[in-house]
Amino acid sequence: MYEEEKEKLTFDEAKHACANAGERLLEIHDNETDEFIRKNILATGQPTSQVQRLIAATHYGWIDVALSGKMSYICEKLNMSRVTLSPRNATVEAGVIDEITCSANGIPYPNVYWMESSTNITESVNGSVYQESVPGSSILRINNAALKDETTYTCVAINAAENYRMQLETNFSLTVPSAPEYVASDSGNCSSNLNIVWKPNPSAANFLHKLHLQNNNNWSDVYEAFTTPTTASIQVYTQAVRPWSIFTITVTPCLQEGECETKYMLTNVSRYMSVGLPQEVNNIRVIRSSTNTCTVMWERPNGVPASYITKYKLLTNETSKELSSGMQRNDTIVEYILSSDTFMYNVACTPNSVYHIGVQAHTCLGPGDISWFLQSYIIDPEGRI
Repeated sequence: MYEEEKEKLTFDEAKHACANAGERLLEIHDNETDEFIRKNILATGQPTSQVQRLIAATHYGWIDVALSGKMSYICEKLNMSRVTLSPRNATVEAGVIDEITCSANGIPYPNVYWMESSTNITESVNGSVYQESVPGSSILRINNAALKDETTYTCVAINAAENYRMQLETNFSLTVPSAPEYVASDSGNCSSNLNIVWKPNPSAANFLHKLHLQNNNNWSDVYEAFTTPTTASIQVYTQAVRPWSIFTITVTPCLQEGECETKYMLTNVSRYMSVGLPQEVNNIRVIRSSTNTCTVMWERPNGVPASYITKYKLLTNETSKELSSGMQRNDTIVEYILSSDTFMYNVACTPNSVYHIGVQAHTCLGPGDISWFLQSYIIDPEGRI
């Protein structure tokens, strides 16, 4: 905005007079510009886009007279429109080149530049994020963005007179998706480790990652480990986790330990752990099938896939026998090794004896606990249990 022509002053006096009013001395390029301003600006009080482009480095009216000579002068008030971004926000995948233009209009023409955390962005093209500035605008260029580049950038526009400064700012948030990719997890029948295979996002390669395993049924059962992957798939073998449990697997990229980006966390579906020894078999029961035969039945242990059972061991222990002289200690133990798909078996059981009967499941890691049918019972001559 231009004010009316002022009283006559020297160049320095006019410059300081404008500055003291929070304005600046209007710079005129030639006689034609001077005439244009007098006819079109002073008459209406409103600048046009043409006048905004006529700002120049020389003060034409003082060229023909000494700078100490007095002339009429015009002050222009500082004026700046809003700062605009294009686009406003962006999501940049690794390896993709993108640019965000920040522009501002004003009188005088503003200087525009990008900052991050109060530091000017470099203009070196060697950086993954750099700027190219021209009068009135600056382009933020993003090349091969990584997780470290994800932050809020500030565009600053400034125009100023000698003793007055006008500044506008606007923020731009850069998003660099960095979630890793799940590949597979496998525990194997006889492994004491869980093998987890995952692949980092290219934008987070060579950054610290946190692997977290959480037992869904026991929140105190947790496994954590940190690793720094390249672009290749990562295999992690975890130990000391509770057997036959369901775990949730998460992998999270981190700028450093303790500063992990949970919004890019990979959460995998829960997986059964096929680690450790089996639990006791379920629902063991015994029925009399003949005078000297009993049928023993049971069900597979909870949470153990059928393919992980290698065999069952059935044990009968005739602890004592009733004779005419009374009960006599016996302790006759018989073992039966049965296939993994067997859930019923006939065993010898003579009348008037006390038996303990148990079943034990095995995996390739070894046997689980024995599940006993009652503690003891007597088979009488009529075959009752």
